[in-house]
Amino acid sequence: MNGKRSPMKKKSGRRGSLLSRFRKDPYFLLKYYGLTFTLSLVGVVALLAVRSSEFYSLDFRLWHILLIPAGLYLGVHSAVLLHNAAHYNIKPRWLNRFLGELAGFHQLYGFAAWSVAHLVHHMYPDDLERDPHPPDGMEFGPYFLQMRTMLRNCLEKNYFAQWEDTPRSRFWWKVKNAFGFFGMWTRMALWFLLLGPELFIAFYLPSYVATIVFFAHFNYFTHRTTDDGSSVILNLDHNLYYKLANRLFFGIYYHGNHHHRPSYINPMDVPTDDSRRKRGGQVTV
Repeated sequence: MNGKRSPMKKKSGRRGSLLSRFRKDPYFLLKYYGLTFTLSLVGVVALLAVRSSEFYSLDFRLWHILLIPAGLYLGVHSAVLLHNAAHYNIKPRWLNRFLGELAGFHQLYGFAAWSVAHLVHHMYPDDLERDPHPPDGMEFGPYFLQMRTMLRNCLEKNYFAQWEDTPRSRFWWKVKNAFGFFGMWTRMALWFLLLGPELFIAFYLPSYVATIVFFAHFNYFTHRTTDDGSSVILNLDHNLYYKLANRLFFGIYYHGNHHHRPSYINPMDVPTDDSRRKRGGQVTV
């Protein structure tokens, strides 16, 4: 593939970010998904070799139900962790990649592609052509069902804008997709083999579902379209749910503040004087 300068003009953020690597190496995601798939497959084979079949016999007890709230709590924390790791907000700096990969492993999707798409989102929030997941007046149900597809489509569009849409680039993108697809199922199998059926059902699955639902809710309700057609990014803290979520999960729903100062691990700590609020397009409700 011949290199081609991206039409996107804004800086990608920190030097050495995953977005910059995506722009410099046409095989970056292919190598990432190939490696993570291989490592997950090795883990699956190893656990199948050392664990007896008795470990995987279902023995569900009533107390396992108590693990469901813990799983839900972990799922939202995983989303918050991935979000902050993508911006390198965690100290020391090296810990961001480690914790980001751990959260990406939990969410099956991986850290690299999510980070690339998220940084693009910060460059073009609510842009119908370039934002990975703009709500654009959709109802929440259709948005929830389509959000991940929108993200994948945006990533693909950015890839071909960067490296040209040729038969060669199409081929390698399909290979990357295959590694990504089988890698997700291999990581799911690895979680099952690590935890056993009871913990997988009562703890991991609720945590995974919580992450998906949370991301959809978070992206949908913090980005709104006004009556005049313009978009605003909101700080939400006006009811019991948002107040509790913000205090349990590092001010996650102060999303207007986050877009203004993404380097804050807790956007509730961002100064919110009137001038900054106006420049950042932030609204607190």
